[in-house]
Amino acid sequence: MSEPVTIVISTEGGLITGVVSAGVRVEYVVINYDVEGAPEEDIIQVPQGNGKTEDATYMGDMAEIDGPWVLQVYETVKAFNEGSRDDNA
Repeated sequence: MSEPVTIVISTEGGLITGVVSAGVRVEYVVINYDVEGAPEEDIIQVPQGNGKTEDATYMGDMAEIDGPWVLQVYETVKAFNEGSRDDNA
C-alpha cells in the first residue's frame, strides 16, 4: 500500500468533527491555536515558517475512508459555490 498523504488542519476556536478521505490514506494533524484553558502539558510550540513559534494543542490520526460520501459532499459544495457566483453576477 502506498504512503499516506500527510496534511495539517489548523483551527482557532473551531470544532473539527472528523477527517474523511475519498479513498487515499491520509495521515493528519489538527493544530488548535486556541489554547485558553488547555493544560500546560498539552501545549506545544508550532513553527510558523518565519522563524517564530505559536502555542497550540494538537491531535492526529489516520482519516476515515469513505469515497462515495466525500465525493457527494464535494459535489454538493461545488454546485452551491457555482450557484453563489451566478447570483453575484
